Parts: sequence; structure tokens; C-alpha cells
Amino acid sequence: MNLRHLSARAAVAGITTALAAGALVGVSTTAANAESVTAPYSCSAGSTTLPIGVTATADLSGYPSLASGTPVSPGLVSLNLTFTVPADVVNALMAPPYNQTQIGGGSSDLAFPIGKGSVPIAAFTIDPVQLVHDTPATLTKQVSNSAFNLPEAGAAAVTMPASFTLNSIMPLACTTDSKQVITTYTISKQTASVTAKAPKSVKKNKAFSVVVKVAGQNKPATGKVTAKVGKKTIGTGVLKKGKAAIKVKKGLKKTSKITFVYAGDKSTAGSSSFPVKVTVKK
Repeated sequence: MNLRHLSARAAVAGITTALAAGALVGVSTTAANAESVTAPYSCSAGSTTLPIGVTATADLSGYPSLASGTPVSPGLVSLNLTFTVPADVVNALMAPPYNQTQIGGGSSDLAFPIGKGSVPIAAFTIDPVQLVHDTPATLTKQVSNSAFNLPEAGAAAVTMPASFTLNSIMPLACTTDSKQVITTYTISKQTASVTAKAPKSVKKNKAFSVVVKVAGQNKPATGKVTAKVGKKTIGTGVLKKGKAAIKVKKGLKKTSKITFVYAGDKSTAGSSSFPVKVTVKK
């Protein structure tokens, strides 16, 4: 197909793509809570660029906050897509030299950014619809997500994708400089458990090492762990792959209870171990 003949009409009429985004895991979208934005996209095929307006509507108001790193299984995020091709573009497609009678569509790389991560949409194809002269063509499809994990904790903006490929009469590479925010979703910090393996007894005035493990709820924790006796710090260590080796200073009392305190990171809440009893011998 020679796209140059179509581009002049399409540039004037445009192609409006409406993406009605439902909420996560079955939370229904309502007019009262839904948030909607529109971003302009430039969709290119070869030397031809077509303007496409993409509108997204989403509602996460009824969905509870989940922890950073939480795995979301395929099919839990439901999205209703509506692609509307204006009447002028339909007329151009039906006229010579194209002589199209139907139009379909789909995408295999559509994803909505959320914070520093994204919600990938499983590849989909929309069954072709019949073209009718002087009438907009509307293509609809309910789609769902591929597997993904929630990103870092905090207020994560759900935004329009910077780019995606729209496959229709022609494959179109669609991009936008607009960073429109659809809604903001709060991601909580994951919990962590702290355990320590220390010798039951140590020699007086001799330093010793303790291996501390910090297990994140969904993903490895990072940051520092501090060894404390009461309010006094007696050693620190940095986590590597969830473990820290802490060298404890000399001068413990005959019997000391050491607590290992994890400070937390951007995605993990702080935590501490149960007191570990160490006896000092002569």
C-alpha cells in the first residue's frame, strides 16, 4: 500500500484511539472515580506520519495498596480498548487505490508505566469490522496484562506509554512526548524478617563475627544492619544478597543480648531480630 495517498486525508482527520482502562483485579470503573487523560501520538510507517489521539481512563480507587515487588499474575488487570477510525479516514481506505472493505487492529507491545515499572498488556488482535462509507469505524477489545511485579514503594504514577506499535491496515510505530498521568497508585514497602547466627560464647576482649540474614517479603532487601546492645551500637554491616557479616566489637559484658536492626531501603520496611544471647568467657 502506498501510504502517501492516505497521509494527507489522515493528517487532517486523525485517528482517535480510546483506551478505557479498568482497575486492577476486578475493581470496576465508575464515572465518579475514573480518571481520564488524552495524549497526542505520532504514528509512523516509513515516511508517513499519522496523528493519533489516545485517551485512557482508569480507576484504582477501590484497590488496596500492595507491597513493592508483589507479583501480579497474568490476566488480573482488565482493560477495555476502543479504537475509533474517523469517517474521513474510512472513506480514504475504501477509495482506490486501497479498496479496503474491513479494518482490524492489535498490538504486541502495549504497556502502561507505573512508577519505575510497567503494566505490560498481553498481545492482542481485534477482529476486523466492516467499513461503511461516511461512518467512523469502531474496534473494541477487552485485553489483560502479562505477568509483572510492582516497582519501588511510594506514590507511583500510572502514565500513558511513551511508545507502542499499532498493527492495523499498516504497522504504525506510535510515540509521544507527552507524559500524561492517568492516576496515582500507592505502593507500600515490603516487610522483612531479620535473623542472626552468633556464637553462644566468646572469649573476653576478643572480637567476633555474626552472620545476619534479612529476607524481603517479595525481593532481596538492601542497605545496612546494625548490632545493638540496648541503645549502644557495637557493629554494622552492609547487606549483599540478603546477608551481612558484622564484626562485633570487644568489651561485652559477661552476658549480653544483641539485637540486629535493619534500617530498611526504598522498597523495604525496617525490622529487627529477636535478641541473641552471647556469653563472654575468660
